[in-house]
Amino acid sequence: MLPTAFHEVTRLREISLETWRSILTAAGENGRVTAASSYDALWRSLTTDHPGDALIDALEVVNELGTDAGRELLLNAADDRQAQLGAVDDEPAGELAARIWVQSRTNTPLAEVLMRARLGAYEASHVRPYREFVGERAVSGASLDREKIKEAVSQWCRDNGKSEAIQVYVTKTAGEWRCEVLRGEAAKRVVEIRNRQPEILNYRPGVADHLHYDPETGRLGIATRSPRLLRMYREVVGSILSGSQAFFSNENICTLKPLQQQGRSLFDRHRVPGIVRVDVVELRWRRGDRDKVWVAGPDCFKILHDLQARVEVEGELVQAKLLVWFAGAGRRGQVTITVPGRIEINAGAREHLVERLLDEVGLRGAFGQDNERLDLWSLHPWRLREDLWRRHLGAEAFDQLLHEKALQPVRLEAVPIPDHPGQEGALAIEDLDGSATIGVSDDPAIAVRTLTSSDVMGYELDVSWVARAIAGALGLGGTSREITSGIWLLGQRTLAAGASVAAFLATRQPADTAAHSVRAASNGARPVLLVPTGRVAEGDVTQLECRVPHGPHDGLLGRIVESLNLRDQVSPAVYRTEELIIDPKKGEAWYRGIPLTKLLAGTQPFRFAEKVAAARGQVVTKEALREHLSPANDDEALVKKAKADFVKRVEESFAEAATECPATVKEIFKSQSGGYVLKATAHIVP
Repeated sequence: MLPTAFHEVTRLREISLETWRSILTAAGENGRVTAASSYDALWRSLTTDHPGDALIDALEVVNELGTDAGRELLLNAADDRQAQLGAVDDEPAGELAARIWVQSRTNTPLAEVLMRARLGAYEASHVRPYREFVGERAVSGASLDREKIKEAVSQWCRDNGKSEAIQVYVTKTAGEWRCEVLRGEAAKRVVEIRNRQPEILNYRPGVADHLHYDPETGRLGIATRSPRLLRMYREVVGSILSGSQAFFSNENICTLKPLQQQGRSLFDRHRVPGIVRVDVVELRWRRGDRDKVWVAGPDCFKILHDLQARVEVEGELVQAKLLVWFAGAGRRGQVTITVPGRIEINAGAREHLVERLLDEVGLRGAFGQDNERLDLWSLHPWRLREDLWRRHLGAEAFDQLLHEKALQPVRLEAVPIPDHPGQEGALAIEDLDGSATIGVSDDPAIAVRTLTSSDVMGYELDVSWVARAIAGALGLGGTSREITSGIWLLGQRTLAAGASVAAFLATRQPADTAAHSVRAASNGARPVLLVPTGRVAEGDVTQLECRVPHGPHDGLLGRIVESLNLRDQVSPAVYRTEELIIDPKKGEAWYRGIPLTKLLAGTQPFRFAEKVAAARGQVVTKEALREHLSPANDDEALVKKAKADFVKRVEESFAEAATECPATVKEIFKSQSGGYVLKATAHIVP
């Protein structure tokens, strides 16, 4: 799905259609060139037909460097590279960024200028503050009506003395409604230079506000620079969808409690493919009604620890800023979380990776009162209407579980009152001699209501399916079964000689005696108890948080090995998910699970791979590599030969293993900016 930041129609119109056609041609999107006949057609093409990787890259450059701050980044990078960009002061920032991107496709110096400028681009792009709200319920089949939005916003602007809405764009992508409102901002006056003389220019700038609504989960997202308009949009959309301005009143969509309790280790325990690391660089800590402490630095939790601040047990974290480093991307993403309802993500095309990370660590999701997470424990006995399942799981996860038959249709025993959807289960279901189904309330003021078959239909989660799915992801043997109320034995697995594990899942808050039952069912293996994200069970059995009822679970085995302190006994190739794994102490390496037996420890190819992989996506210069490989050797071809020998040794190792070597082996390390950079995921065993 196209990232939210790329939907801004004002940025689209700041670049001429001729330039857009050049971008589309350079990106190999010749089929879209005809769509660039008008801005409306181009916007529809970009938002309804997902762009390819090259065009996404161009959109990212235009969005992040097409500003005055982006212009300065390009100029500074050009000065450092001693490259010429031309008369940039006579060229709008958006046009400049677009031109540099097109030329960089065939011009190596400009490609390096662009790469350097993008390292600081996450600070340069101007982001519309983004807020999310949760509706009182999911409105099935609801849509954002273009004309209703336009009329409501125009009327509000007239009533409040603001410029009326100019244009409204609405699309539906992947089940979500997306809307851009292009409107006039307050009039501005600036001094301009005309005919070499100062003159006065009066103008009214156009700005765009972004809305998106998921009818399955009932979540409304609003991106606007105006706090007044934020409230207006929330009330307008609520009125259109439900007739109530207060419909989107729930803002509990994020929490910092897991981060406060676990610190930076929260991100070390949850790995998302494509993300190298996460740094907590700013924190706002509120303690009582008077103390508000701001902390900023490369590692805020280390600073708090050095100051002996008891942040994990005192007060409340109310804001955090994260830097997210992406594998092989050469750039960072930035996330600002302000509880309870504000998440700002500036990560360009990698926005989806950040969203997955926040979901997995439990900082973003559906929360009830007092930020209580709605998860496997709180949803027991797992019998809900479809709209509630979709709201708690998300549309994609619900459809997946339904397809896998993990959710089974059932007839509910109680339903909410249509006029009072917040009163869940207020109507008891009764059948009248098979001729009709009615809902009866204990409240005499609420009349009996006739119910249809769809009113009483719901879905029940098959917990045994959840157990089997996790067991399959971990490669466990044996049959999954419930050993005591709410505790499932998933299976066992021998990871190495003398290192066997038994995995268990807590589907409900375990009883005090659960730990005894877990140890008894382990049969000598090392037990580990999986609990939903953000939950803690009583007892002394090792616990791990796990995404349930659906995954992904691709990094779970590695976390089990680490939590049980089995890293010295189990080969990293068994539990690590990275493509390239290097163990410098043992002199071993693996690529995509195949032992690199021909890549010998201490050799230049081995040391080359170790040095570049350890840089975690940052460029390692040829001079630094030559000094690392052989300080006394001035041969410029030394580094290039070490890289070529590495590829050769990997290919020989695959041949010895009678396995076809993937062509991507030549792309693990790439020459870039006078050095080499890692382009695959990698792990160096400490």
